[in-house]
Amino acid sequence: MSRILDLLRGLKLPTHRRKLSCEFRKDIGWWQAFLVKFNGISIMQNQQWLSPDTVVSTDACLEGAGGWIDGEFFSSTFPESILSASWHINALELLSLLVALRLWCPRFKGKKLKNFCDNEASVSVLNSGRCRDKLMLDLLREIAFLCALNHCMIRAVHLAGIDNRLADRLSRKHMLSVTARDSLNTELETWKEHTITDDLFVCNRVW
Repeated sequence: MSRILDLLRGLKLPTHRRKLSCEFRKDIGWWQAFLVKFNGISIMQNQQWLSPDTVVSTDACLEGAGGWIDGEFFSSTFPESILSASWHINALELLSLLVALRLWCPRFKGKKLKNFCDNEASVSVLNSGRCRDKLMLDLLREIAFLCALNHCMIRAVHLAGIDNRLADRLSRKHMLSVTARDSLNTELETWKEHTITDDLFVCNRVW
């Protein structure tokens, strides 16, 4: 909503006009898509985060993504379309969270979700809801759309890579030595692994 309101504030008189930007139209498109699915019921959450209902940890490197939540995990390299486009790491971190939400968001309905992430730029964008980077903004809209549909709230917490070890190893599983990979598989042998398909990495909507 912030960009829409900023544009409207620039109109000093009822007769003033402004050309609508592409990003403004994307915001309107977000609302059009959401209102079609909205059931008309909104639950006002307690904005004070004393404690989250659940925690998800995600991570990305330049080649892959990984994440986990209470006994479940995913680990995957990025599709060739993303690798060839050379996305920057901040966008890839948001993309890894998007994949996690697509896997697990239905279980978060009406809940508060804490995301551990070792990328400060991604944490700032997620918590502020604002960004000037168009690629990250596209991903942020997709994340916000999933959360809005499932009536869940998300807050990111920066966790240094050394402390985000499991998600870090999952995002780099394809790069680990055979010994390190076997150790990780043993550690997670009782966990449920999710198969990741290329469509989970795609922004389905034009915003």
